[in-house]
Amino acid sequence: MLTTTNYGLKKPEGTDVVNIDDFNGNADIIDTKLKEINSALPLKAPLDSPGLTGTPTAPTQAAGDNSTKIANTAFVTITVANKTSVSGNAGTATKLQTPRNIALAGDVTGSANFDGSGNISITATVADDSHNHIIANVDGLQSALDSIDTHLSDMVYQTAGGSATAITLAIKGTLVNGYPITFIASANNGGAATTINGKKLYKPGTTTSPNLISGKAYTVWYNSTGDCFFIKASAEGSVIAGHVLETDTFSNDSDTGIQGTLKNQPALVNVINVGSNGTNKYFRIPYGAYLNNNGQGYPEIWASATQIDSNIVSGNIKAGTNICGVQGKSSVVDTADATATESQILSGFTAWVNGNKITGNQFPLSIASGTISMTAGQITTVNLGFSPKVVIVSLNNVGLCISSPIVNKHLTYYGGSYETWYGNASSLFANIPVITPTGFTIEGGGRNVTNANYYAIG
Repeated sequence: MLTTTNYGLKKPEGTDVVNIDDFNGNADIIDTKLKEINSALPLKAPLDSPGLTGTPTAPTQAAGDNSTKIANTAFVTITVANKTSVSGNAGTATKLQTPRNIALAGDVTGSANFDGSGNISITATVADDSHNHIIANVDGLQSALDSIDTHLSDMVYQTAGGSATAITLAIKGTLVNGYPITFIASANNGGAATTINGKKLYKPGTTTSPNLISGKAYTVWYNSTGDCFFIKASAEGSVIAGHVLETDTFSNDSDTGIQGTLKNQPALVNVINVGSNGTNKYFRIPYGAYLNNNGQGYPEIWASATQIDSNIVSGNIKAGTNICGVQGKSSVVDTADATATESQILSGFTAWVNGNKITGNQFPLSIASGTISMTAGQITTVNLGFSPKVVIVSLNNVGLCISSPIVNKHLTYYGGSYETWYGNASSLFANIPVITPTGFTIEGGGRNVTNANYYAIG
């Protein structure tokens, strides 16, 4: 009887008698050791993000090491001690290390020292000019300036008063045909009927009110024939942002310089999804313009095989056939010309015949033979590498054991014929062979057996 090196587990040899106590003892030893291991595991720290307690230690890395290694307190102390200076700009400071002098130059002079600890004031001196002039000293200047001021005041972008649809503007000049005024709208009018100082405001040459947007500047001019104002035509039209490419701008009745939002799709684009109304397939493509092309003058819309039909998969396609880029599975073949039957197929194996899966019932044939020697009462195991269907064991045609699904016999030879035997103490074999998954076992009878022949068929 051999034993293992570490725990002394018993290992029976071929000639040892199998003892159930040996197996039980081995199981108890293994059970004890497994319990010890399982009890110790909770006390171990995990490899991933361990939460260490107490005072864990780690090796001190070399000074200047800049890596992902663990830095203990000794490494940090050495690193800080070796840092003799710090360069760069301070995040905060109460004053400049070196005060600076700020000086004014040119016709305005003055200076003051500044160290950053507080605000400073500079007393400035303006150099006297060589001579001075006032408006009254220039003949007609004041009158000319007054006239210009009157016209300029109407040209300044004034913010409209009143309401969104009843605008009031300060007009200093006299309204004549073509008189221009520029103002900044203070509210959206939503395209509703609008007046300026009580006079109607229209789009050029129409009786349609323009759309005014708060914060936008508009130039209008007075029309004496209709006693109304027309807005200066900057743009007209009804196009919207969703109809203009996102790379372009446009103007319409509402505004100018409007950015388009319509995406120009690439030359090759994938469908979003595919659906069916029960009869026909439909494809949904990304919203946008399709102005790019693939070099042949038109865009291309791509859909995957599974989008077109979820049944287009390799397992549904015959081998050697390609549908929409999906190659047929090698195992999918035409079995219409197959003619095999169950009896022509080995047991445990299957085949496809004309679309039907058939399981074989034909046993494979394996044959083995040899000799057996054993002492009285000994149990002998014969390993054949397969599970036999029939086993025959005999010794010089005197004792014969047959084990098969058809007949299980234990015979003794008497005077030229075999007779069934049921337990003679002098028999060669105590029992018929017991078939196993890899061979058979047989138990010796009342006397020793030398070179008994066996034949196994599977």
